[in-house]
Amino acid sequence: MSVKIEFKGAKEFKRALKRNPKVVEREAKNYFTRAMAVLKQTALRNPWRVGGSGGGVPVDTGNLFIAHETEINKFSAKLFVNNDRAKYASYVHDGTSRMKARPWLEYSKEKNKKAIERLQDDLLKNIVKDLAR
Repeated sequence: MSVKIEFKGAKEFKRALKRNPKVVEREAKNYFTRAMAVLKQTALRNPWRVGGSGGGVPVDTGNLFIAHETEINKFSAKLFVNNDRAKYASYVHDGTSRMKARPWLEYSKEKNKKAIERLQDDLLKNIVKDLAR
């Protein structure tokens, strides 16, 4: 259970990567760090309440709340729940035969789709601007 974002193959991005990989890697890391912060913030600030509704992480004991982690690689990143800290997370997220699903990770990704697209546009602009110097 996780949400992942990655680049959609832009010609300019691939060309920039060949010309100056350090600039591209630096800007990509900044982009993914910002994107993960946006996703995590939405998931954690709009909680489902016990017996209620919402869109973010369900809150009862707080274990799910603190179990979120991010993983940032060169050209992808993901937000996920560490199952060692909350073994029941997938049951809450995906639901069971007795409990309705509360897919807070997908909610966060869908709610921030435009913000992440803007961050990606900024990434490409920053790379092109840096390479134009």
